[in-house]
Amino acid sequence: MKYFSGAATHEKEIDVPAGLTGPGTRLRLDLGEVRQIAEVRLSGTNLGTLWKKPFALDITPAVKPGKNRLEIRVTNLWSNRLIGDQQLPPEKRLTRTNIRKFTKDSPLMPSGLPGPVEIHPLRWVQLR
Repeated sequence: MKYFSGAATHEKEIDVPAGLTGPGTRLRLDLGEVRQIAEVRLSGTNLGTLWKKPFALDITPAVKPGKNRLEIRVTNLWSNRLIGDQQLPPEKRLTRTNIRKFTKDSPLMPSGLPGPVEIHPLRWVQLR
């Protein structure tokens, strides 16, 4: 969808070994690269919205041993829709704005979840 602007949800079932959910272990979800905003849910628990680097957060409070449902809702900017509408005659356009920054020849903005999406186990240790 070349000129899409809006939100898309990426869903994945992940299997978390019981050994990674014990005391002293934290799990960090790293989304890598995101264009532009990501809302993260794990097994129905809202873990927050990421809008700047690093696109990462602690998922430990929501994770359970076994199957977990990861949902990442990514929203991009309006610019690609504006550029796409410039390709159409005025009566066929989907958007109306006084913004004149984007033309039909403007380059499209990268969008979505290029990643890589990774989960990193972290062990907490006390230093003396």
